[in-house]
Amino acid sequence: AYTVFGWGAKSLQDRGVEKVESGLMIGLSLLAQGVGAQLAPLLTGRSGDLRVSTTLMQVLGLIGFLGYLFAPIGTIWLASIFLGLGQGGAFAVALTMIAQRGGNPETAARLSGMSQSVGYLLGALAGPLAVGLVHDFFGGWPPVAVLFVIITVGCAIFGLGAGRVRTV
Repeated sequence: AYTVFGWGAKSLQDRGVEKVESGLMIGLSLLAQGVGAQLAPLLTGRSGDLRVSTTLMQVLGLIGFLGYLFAPIGTIWLASIFLGLGQGGAFAVALTMIAQRGGNPETAARLSGMSQSVGYLLGALAGPLAVGLVHDFFGGWPPVAVLFVIITVGCAIFGLGAGRVRTV
């Protein structure tokens, strides 16, 4: 999310989208995040298996981000919706995962502290900072797309493991 806040509008502007319109697309993405956050936990059903919803949110977010970089300009609004649904849904699924996998309040609190500390640290390093460094080093957005594909695949792999029905 922080990468989109910091670099989303810039990536659109580099493609010729006006500043106001690029800001509106980020706003649309934020609105879609709220919808994704409400809908994603419903995908788990009663089973508690979060693998499908985790993977789906990663795919939606990646489609949206790649859409910002490569889709026809006229479809950027759709990319914003996919991006927001994926990001909002991923955050909600992550919080659901913490609560479900903890098994009891004490373990859930410890799991929350660990996962959020590590997650925000990785997000800061692999997010806006890494995007800026990769963009500046290579001089464009295609290498940033490769970075996001790698990050998304990694998140999906870890999500498949953590999404199984079990407690820690």
